Order: sequence, then structure tokens, then C-alpha cells
Amino acid sequence: MVISSRSPMVKIVVVAIVAILLLIPFALLRELGIERAQLRDSAYEQVAGGWGAPQLLGGPVIAVPVSRPEPDGRMTTRTWYVLPETLDIRTEITMQDESRRVAIYEVPIFLAKVEMSVQFDIAPHVARFRRENPSALMQLENAHVFVPVKDPRGLRDVRLSEADWVTAAFEPATGASFSGLAAPIAAHSGIGTGPRSLELSLEIGGTRSFPFLPLARPEPPHDADRTREPAPETSEQLEERDQHEQRRGEQHGDADALNE
Repeated sequence: MVISSRSPMVKIVVVAIVAILLLIPFALLRELGIERAQLRDSAYEQVAGGWGAPQLLGGPVIAVPVSRPEPDGRMTTRTWYVLPETLDIRTEITMQDESRRVAIYEVPIFLAKVEMSVQFDIAPHVARFRRENPSALMQLENAHVFVPVKDPRGLRDVRLSEADWVTAAFEPATGASFSGLAAPIAAHSGIGTGPRSLELSLEIGGTRSFPFLPLARPEPPHDADRTREPAPETSEQLEERDQHEQRRGEQHGDADALNE
């Protein structure tokens, strides 16, 4: 049996062989791309170890340990986070002129100066929590202020304004589900009885990105906005409305004439 070179089967076999041969350089290029990406990530990690990784910074919150009884009689303790009523963040980010170089990779770095002003008023939230959870034990004497920071290694300076309800400077938090800074609250500060304000200044370094978490309660609408009077119509709007009413009157008149 002789198979002609023009046979469809021969053409299919040739196309399949060519496709397989073309996959070889594609696979090599893919492996090269993966290797270069791993080297790039390694370069970023080396720079992050000495300067700071891509950062993520959140506004201060109050963390309160809360113990609850379980059905089997055990007590479990979790953290209840209270957002501030207001949060004001002012930031100045400076890209450093000299980038860090690792092998063939150049890693840009930045230094940010951040100033935060917050005001807490947890009294109504504590009262509501206790009403809704009568069996829970709230440990306000063990509460602390927590500031989410993705990579605390990048911190250069942390300054806290005089706040008598915070007993110590901010230190890296331990045992939290998210990395950051924590400062204990005075046991007899009366944090649950009235508003408390706090001002915090940070200087932090990092690479690649620096997003923020605006952790604060949304501002309710003002009463003036709810009862605001509609804006008066302009002369052009009044003229357009009169013309529209006139056209409607003419149309009704024509309809009455037809009915007659």
C-alpha cells in the first residue's frame, strides 16, 4: 500500500510533528520567564530585609479582649476592635534617589512621613455590646491601641503625642492576626466613659507600593443636608417650563376640537 504525499493523513502527521517541535522553544521561554520572576522576587525580598517591604498602613483602632463562655463550659477569649469616630491622615512620600540594585534588578524604595489624628468614643459601643452580649466579659483594663502595619521592619521613627490614657510607647504587636504596632491603655484611664484623642507620627520605609486602610466610622449625613431646600429655577428654566406648558395646552385644545 502506497501513501501519497498529498494524502490528508500525511498532512495531519506533518502538522502534528511541527506543532510538537514548536512547543519546545515555548517551554524553554516559559521556564526562563519563571526563573527571572523568581530572581526578581528574591531581589525585592533582599531589599525588604534591610529597608522595608511593600507597605500597608491602617488607622489606629482600640483592641479589647472579650471572653465568652462556650457550651462545654470553657471560656474563649477573642479581640473586639473598635474604630475611631474620626481619622485624619497626612502623608509625605519621598522616592529615594538611589535605588537598591541586586544583580541586574533595580528596586525603587521610598520613605514616608505619616501624621495621624484620631478621636475615639467607645462608650456607646461598649454599652451596646454589653446589652447584646450579656454573658461576655469585656476586659477594658487589658485594652490597647493597635495600628496595622504590614512590615514593621520599615519603621524608622514612631512618636506619640502626650496622651495620659496610653501608658507606654508603641511596640511591635505579638499574638495579633495582622502585624502592626500596639500600645497598652491605662487600666484606670476611663476609656469607656468618654472621648479620647490621639496623635501619632510615623516614618516608614518600603518598596513598590504603600496603600492605606481608612479605618474609621462613616460620617452620618447632616440634618441640614436632609432638609435642604431645592435650588431656585433660573430664568432659562422658567422660560422652558412655560413653553412646555403652552405646548401642552395647545395639544389639549386640538384634541377638544377633534372631539367636537
